[in-house]
Amino acid sequence: ITGEEEALLAVLSAQQNFNLSNNRYALLDIGGGSAEIVTAMRRLLENVYSLDLGTVRMAEEFITSDPVSADQYRKLKNHIKKQLRIKVNEEGFAPAWIIGSGGTITSIGHLVKTMRGEKYDSVHGYEVRRSEIVHLLAMLVRTTGKERRNLAGLSPDRIDLIIPGIVLVNQVMKHLGANVLRINERGIREGLIIRSLENQRIGTNK
Repeated sequence: ITGEEEALLAVLSAQQNFNLSNNRYALLDIGGGSAEIVTAMRRLLENVYSLDLGTVRMAEEFITSDPVSADQYRKLKNHIKKQLRIKVNEEGFAPAWIIGSGGTITSIGHLVKTMRGEKYDSVHGYEVRRSEIVHLLAMLVRTTGKERRNLAGLSPDRIDLIIPGIVLVNQVMKHLGANVLRINERGIREGLIIRSLENQRIGTNK
């Protein structure tokens, strides 16, 4: 499916799980090849952006040493900032929060829970402040892959992807002026289920 379709599926899931009335918000879904951003007010979608900023794509292009060098980190951050500046024009948007989905987002939730000393369980609906993401990023860029492997809350398949992913989340929040990230553990997969059920309902009513 296309990036735009992925974004709309993430919206369906978010609308199912969060009270979106009377709020301007954004959605961020991060995959391996691309990232999708949606801006919306209540249940009205304003803009949908699909960017070539997937975690696998960025890790392969920018991260070639362990730990990440200062030069690689700078180039990665500048690349993300440039793409957002060129493609995501939302000056003055000021969302109440960003609803995030995808493996990077849930990993952030688990890592922040560990930082807070909270019980390690579901992070669905969990709220993370941007200041915590900045703190987490500062810690992660100093670690080796082996050290990240031992971090509670980080799954083995995220060891090489978490740094580009969290740099992206931080820059998106900064670009849109959002200070709170709300985590949707269900995302696109649930969106597919919701759309399938809606299509079945339409077919039954014909």
